[in-house]
Parts: sequence; C-alpha cells; structure tokens
Amino acid sequence: MSIEINLNNFFNHFLKKDHKQIFDKYLKICNDVSAKLKSEIDSNQIEIFNSISQNYQSKIFSLRNSLDRSPKKLIIGIGGSSAGIKSFVKYTNQEYLFIDNLNYSLIENILNNKNILDYSIYVISKSGNTFETLAALNLLYQYANKMGLLKKLFLQMTCITEEGDNYLYNFAKKHNIRIIKHNKKIGGRYSFFSETGILPLNLNETDVFDNCKYNNFLGDDHKSAIINSAVILTIQETKKISKYVNLFYDEKLKYFGEWFNQLHAESLGKKNKGLTPMYSICPRDHHSMAQLYLDGPKDNYFTVYPPENISNFSKFEKLNFLNIENQTPKELILSQYNAIQKVFIEQNLPFRTISIGENNLNIFQLYLYFFLETIILGKAQNINPYDQPAVEAIKIKTLKD
Repeated sequence: MSIEINLNNFFNHFLKKDHKQIFDKYLKICNDVSAKLKSEIDSNQIEIFNSISQNYQSKIFSLRNSLDRSPKKLIIGIGGSSAGIKSFVKYTNQEYLFIDNLNYSLIENILNNKNILDYSIYVISKSGNTFETLAALNLLYQYANKMGLLKKLFLQMTCITEEGDNYLYNFAKKHNIRIIKHNKKIGGRYSFFSETGILPLNLNETDVFDNCKYNNFLGDDHKSAIINSAVILTIQETKKISKYVNLFYDEKLKYFGEWFNQLHAESLGKKNKGLTPMYSICPRDHHSMAQLYLDGPKDNYFTVYPPENISNFSKFEKLNFLNIENQTPKELILSQYNAIQKVFIEQNLPFRTISIGENNLNIFQLYLYFFLETIILGKAQNINPYDQPAVEAIKIKTLKD
C-alpha cells in the first residue's frame, strides 16, 4: 500500500475562481519541469534516483558482507550524513546511538556509559572534512587510546567518505580502517538511499526497491509531486506564506521532521526565496504553538500527519474523566487530529494531509516523494536544489578561524 496525500482542502475550500488561473500557470511550469526530470531519471542521469534501483541496492548489500553485522550501531555524522538514518531508526523503534552534533556532554555520556566495542561504528562525511564529525572522531580516538583499545576500535569502525585527499579518508587509510566510498554524485541530504544511508540499517536487500517507485508520484492524482508543487507555489503567491509547518500526530516522526527541515531549507532557501520549515509534535503543541498558528500571522502552509501505529492500549478505564472513556486511546488523538483540520477550514488556513499507513517501510516512499517535490519546487523557481553555497561559506570561515 502506498502513502496517501489529500489535497481536498485546497481544491474544495481554497481554489477560488480568481486563483484558478494562477494554479494553472504553476501546474504547467511544474509539468514541464517534471517531464525534463523524468527524462533525466529514465536515462540514468541523476544518481539520486539511480540509487533506488535494484542493481544499485544489490551492490550496497554485497558490501555488507565485509562489515560487522552487530545490530548495535553508533553513527557519527552531521546533517545529511546521519539525519536520514536517524529518522528511519527512530520511526521503526530501533536502538542506535548518534553523535550528530558537537554536544560534548552527549559524547561523554556515550563513552562513560556504553561499551563502544559492542557497536559497529560508522563515521560518515561526504567531504571527509566536516569539522564537527572530525572533532567527535578525535575525542573517540582519545578515549580509546587512553583505554588501550585503539586496535579493537578500528576493527569496529567503517568510514564512509569520498575517495581522495581529505582528512577522514587519510585517517582511515593510515589506520587500516574499512572505507566505503561515498558516491560523489549524491549530496549529503539526498544520500539516504545510497551507501551512506542504507549500509548502517538493518534491512532486507529488496526493501528499498520494492517500496520506491518514483512514477507513483508523478501522475495526476493527489499524491503527485507535480500537483503538490503547483499547490504550494499557488498558495505562496496568493497567501504570501513564509513558513512550511509539519504537524505530526505520531511522535515517532519527530526526526523525520528534522530530516525534512534540512532537505527543504538547504535545497530551496536561495535567491531570497524559500519557506522556513518547522514541525510540531501533536497534540502536545496544541497547548503552545497552536496559539501562534491559529491567532498569529496567517503565513503558514500546513502538512498534517495522522496518528498511525501509536498505541497498544485498547481502551481507557471508567474513571469519570470527562468523555475520553468513550474513546480508545487512538481515537482520542484522532479526534484532536480531526479538530485542528476543522479549525483550519473555518479560518481558511491552507493545509494538506499525508498518511503513511501501517507498514513502517512506507516511510521510504515519503523520503522519495519529498526528493521529487523538493527538486520540482526548486526547478520551477529557477533554484538549484542540489547545492548549498551559504553552508559552504560558513565552513570556509570556520576553518580559517
């Protein structure tokens, strides 16, 4: 079963006669962009989409034969090098450790309270020069050296980086650490389906290929990235929106929200354009952020995700707590999910809903869908969705200091 996207709010409540012409304009632009994109994908010109092919996935899984198969994993990487992995394992309730920021207390806690030799350790940096990742690796080296564990540490470690003269590649070569070559044609935030994202995960070989068919999202229905991109561009022009807000009624999607924030901001925040991505965990944020969303500036576009696979509780006890005892725990959250949509409609606030379904592997489709939507949105606005010039500028200044 595929993910489901519902645009009824846009077509039934928002698309007035005076907006129809604007929507048609953007739909034509997005169709033209999509046709070119599809041609490039079909002719294997875009490595991002080549990575979901059966052949590419088979190559990834053949590499796993040389790696430690420990189910325990420690991932050291930042941004696109870890965000996709983290979002997947948190959604599927797997126990991984992450060092994905220069959070020294977190690093100390891992080193002091975990036996790191029980873990397969992946150090991931496309450039091999990401200073936050190198700093964490330095502290790990320092700890293992002090404990006399360096040789064992290196046996547990795999470095994923570009081949060439960079710090991580040279370090791994010097210490005879396994190296997996990062695909040079795939940027970090688009690398989830490549060696970078798939190798550290506990998956079957066909899981990605079986669940990712990009043509499913380039049709003429509500789950079309073409139509959704045209909708966003129409709302952006007519409502002057400046923020893109994901509302998750399943807390397991929190780290997907962080992955999405990077994909959207780093790909589309250019040329004084772009929507600021945000996310809220609901119904918790009904008691905080909802005040701003509903009574603050009307400059948000909302994507609302229903509660799915969230509770093993079958019922509430009869304790005379309001009327909640007439519902199941899941029904209670569903009623809150439905309530906010009704308020959005009353206030003419633009939103769509996306349902992942009960199969956890459907989240693969969500990654693929948003790759497509992001690229189409970028190309439709004459933005290069693949580079990140401002991020590179910060790196250069940091290294100079």
